[in-house]
Amino acid sequence: MIANLLRQIADMIDKPPKLNIKTYQIGGHILANKMSELQIPRPFGLLDSEYYTTDLAGWKKVLPHILQDGYRTTFQDCENMALQAMLDSSVKFGVNAMGMAIGWNGWYHAFNILYVADLDKFMLFESIRDYGYGGEPFSIGDRGYQVYKVLI
Repeated sequence: MIANLLRQIADMIDKPPKLNIKTYQIGGHILANKMSELQIPRPFGLLDSEYYTTDLAGWKKVLPHILQDGYRTTFQDCENMALQAMLDSSVKFGVNAMGMAIGWNGWYHAFNILYVADLDKFMLFESIRDYGYGGEPFSIGDRGYQVYKVLI
């Protein structure tokens, strides 16, 4: 009985919330062309041939659930948190049109880039909760964020 109760509690903790978001499929080659137009290098090419994204309203539902807590140097720093957000977006919410961006925001930094279907553009996301952006996507260049390269 206790084991069953513990299993139910673990399922509630590990299970992401069911979000009502609209998803859109976009070919990898189309996504690659859109990044090339912005002159954003992808040193590893594309990781997938098909991508799934959502509209701005959908991303605003997903992003607060993939914010990362507790910046810790080396073991859990910016690139670890950006990679975890990228993984959570895909595995937990079914949208894989989020990548990790390496760039500049006053210092060399890793953050996330995502494709927003209804706006037909890439936006950025800071996955570290302590930065205070509240899970809101923002435009490339806003808040001093510049993109040097992307893994997507």
